[in-house]
Amino acid sequence: MRRRGAATMLWAALLCTLAAASDEVARSLTQLQSRDGRQQTQAARRLQDLSYEDPRAAARILEEGAAPHLVEVLTNGASLQAKVAAAGALVDVGGHGTSLRLEVTRAGAVEPAIALLDRDDDAAREVAAGLLVVAAPVARAAVVVPLVKMCGDTTSKASQIRAGNAAWALSRLADLPGLPLSMARAGAGEALKNALGAPRARRRAADAVTALAA
Repeated sequence: MRRRGAATMLWAALLCTLAAASDEVARSLTQLQSRDGRQQTQAARRLQDLSYEDPRAAARILEEGAAPHLVEVLTNGASLQAKVAAAGALVDVGGHGTSLRLEVTRAGAVEPAIALLDRDDDAAREVAAGLLVVAAPVARAAVVVPLVKMCGDTTSKASQIRAGNAAWALSRLADLPGLPLSMARAGAGEALKNALGAPRARRRAADAVTALAA
């Protein structure tokens, strides 16, 4: 009887926890649709905290329709901080398995992640690269081709910086199975050779070359 009672109490506690988490997700989704940068940031961080190291929570968040809202904030968020928080939530929500990665990618996360990579902010670039790593296994061409193209354009100071950021992202992707081959097919060798000749991209291009050769 005692064991049965303890099991009942544990089950009840679990149901309460799940209900509370569901309420948190619903509240966060409402906040994400605000045009206030602080609320968007808080909501995205709450979803990130819920999904951190918990595939069940991540799946539940996506089932509630969070991915499009997070991508909308990532694309048109009211502040850079909100965009960074949305990208971080997408990294944690999508990082628990192929089906979750696919849902985040289908929601349109790649293009705004590449745009965020171009911001002059270390935190923004870091989380953008992390999101591209999450998306890459299920959207290789969508991730690799634009980055290779960015590496190949060094006609101005701004494009050289952009090429360096893209080369850095490619170096992060080089550890993923099959990605170096995808990069080679997309012309990464020639593009990185071009970036090596640009003063503002040279160092990161060299890092990418080293990563691809490893």
